[in-house]
Amino acid sequence: MRRLIKLLIITCLALPVACGEQSSAATSPSPTNVTAIMTLTNAGCQYAGPSQMRPGQLIVHLVDQTSDTFWLGLGLIQAGHTYSDLAKSLGPPDWSSSVAQAQTSSSSSAELKASLVSAGTYAFACGRLDLTAANPERGAWAVGPLTVST
Repeated sequence: MRRLIKLLIITCLALPVACGEQSSAATSPSPTNVTAIMTLTNAGCQYAGPSQMRPGQLIVHLVDQTSDTFWLGLGLIQAGHTYSDLAKSLGPPDWSSSVAQAQTSSSSSAELKASLVSAGTYAFACGRLDLTAANPERGAWAVGPLTVST
C-alpha cells in the first residue's frame, strides 16, 4: 500500500511536459477539445472517452461513487516504453512524466484539465483514498492508454 502513496507523490512532483511554440499555425493541425469521464466505484476506475486524439485540450470529469477520496493523475509515457510496461510496473517509473492531476471527495465530482501538446502515449493513474484512516490507500489502477498524434 505504501507503493500507492509513493506513486501518487512522485506523480504529483514529476516535471510537467515541456512544449515548444509552433512555427506556423497554417501548417499545423487545429487543436482539438476532448471531453471524457472517469468514474471511481468500489471496484475501480472506469474511463469513458476516446483512446486517441490530436493535440489539444482534454477535460476529464471525475465522478466519485465511493465514500472515499478520488485522485486522478495523467502522465506522458516516454518514447521507448509502452502502456503495457506501465501497467506491469510495481511503482511509478522514472520514464513517465506528470501532466495533470485532480482530486475530489466522496460522492462529488471535479475536472482534470490538460493541454496535450506533445504527441505520445499517455496513461491515467487512478487512486482511491480514505484520508481519515492511518493507512489511507484503498486502491490504485492504471487506465489507458490515450494516444495523442498529429
